[in-house]
Amino acid sequence: MDENDDIIIQEKKTNGLKFNLEELEKIKKQMLSGVCKIKDGKSNGTGFFIKIIDKKNNNRKIGALITNAHVLGKNDIGKDEDIITYELNNKKNYIKGMKDRKRYIDEILDISIIEIKEKDQIKDEQYLELEDIENDSLYKTESKQTFLETKYKDIPIYAIGYPTDNKITVSFGNINNIIIDKTAFIHSCDTDSGSSGSPIFSKESFKVFSVHTGYYYNNSKNTSVLIFDAIKKFLNINDNLFYINNPKWKKQENEQKDREKNNKEIDDKSQEKQTKQNSMFIIIIIKE
Repeated sequence: MDENDDIIIQEKKTNGLKFNLEELEKIKKQMLSGVCKIKDGKSNGTGFFIKIIDKKNNNRKIGALITNAHVLGKNDIGKDEDIITYELNNKKNYIKGMKDRKRYIDEILDISIIEIKEKDQIKDEQYLELEDIENDSLYKTESKQTFLETKYKDIPIYAIGYPTDNKITVSFGNINNIIIDKTAFIHSCDTDSGSSGSPIFSKESFKVFSVHTGYYYNNSKNTSVLIFDAIKKFLNINDNLFYINNPKWKKQENEQKDREKNNKEIDDKSQEKQTKQNSMFIIIIIKE
């Protein structure tokens, strides 16, 4: 995929969302820049790069890679010598060594945040924009529950990731419900294996505010986890590695894998039909 490639959109497959050319260009740029495919042994999923502003430390900007804990967990990034393998625009790259990097791994929220160093050579244009909720007037004046329900419930959203066919894909939907202590949402974007860790964007701001996960509390529905609380904890890490263990994690992981295996065996044709109908909304036209 090249930055000069055209993007077309099939309006009937966007859950009623409308986009003008300028908005399509924003989505195209996001697809070409900050969303990567993570391939690390058994872990296959999606990740994305953002810049975090540390307001307690002279507004220092920290580069970070965010994905799910079940994509990059303690066994993948817990040791100093661990290496992350990722692909961006079909080019393989590496984040080599975890020594002296901040790493936040939360199996309960299913979020991992890994600090990016200058040696990783991530370009400025590869970082996606993160919503700044702390400057939102509702955030300052209302309770967390009221803020989230007013700000996010029923809003149009889109997710960018790498589902089973390994092609970068955009799917559209809405936030349907807020769950579990107001830290996560049920959403209607169509996803598949490999979409784990996909950034979720608000159509109103075209900025990232949450991350898609299929494992959150062993939920069978598509779930989007807010990343702001995790980012605050990441910034407050004193040691290089902060790990929140979920005692039920392995059981949940095995149950999820069994469900995925059974669904694949039983419903391959139906899933393929549904994905063609609901998932491949933005099509990349490769020029000869």
